Amino acid sequence: MASPVQEIIDILDLETLELNLFRGHSPQNGWKRVFGGQVIGQALVAACRTVDDVTTRPPHSLHAYFLLGGDPKVPIIYEVDRIRDGKSFTTRNVKAIQHGHARTQAGQELQPMLDDNDRRTKVGNGANQVAQTVELDRR
Repeated sequence: MASPVQEIIDILDLETLELNLFRGHSPQNGWKRVFGGQVIGQALVAACRTVDDVTTRPPHSLHAYFLLGGDPKVPIIYEVDRIRDGKSFTTRNVKAIQHGHARTQAGQELQPMLDDNDRRTKVGNGANQVAQTVELDRR
């Protein structure tokens, strides 16, 4: 039996279908709707996988809108729109789609690591760990 951490990593691992297009699956635990945190996590992974080196440009912010409830029996398609690849920020917009309709809309910004005084290196480091996991999964 897989550890809870491994189960989360497996859920966050997306299948690449095409450039900017990914497929995620939900755990089959009997729930009637997809857990929102799962969709946000998978959307973040999809956005990170469209960045050349996410370890140097980890997630900075994420905003999500839940439009419709998700069906856990059906895969979720994540469509990434590469809004901007700038010097200071990388911006992505991700749609989670099921049955031909957007279920969730999420916007993410990724920002280069500045230096050792960067707040993200001192507090939490969760975004960096996710970014590194995503980067390792790409290889």
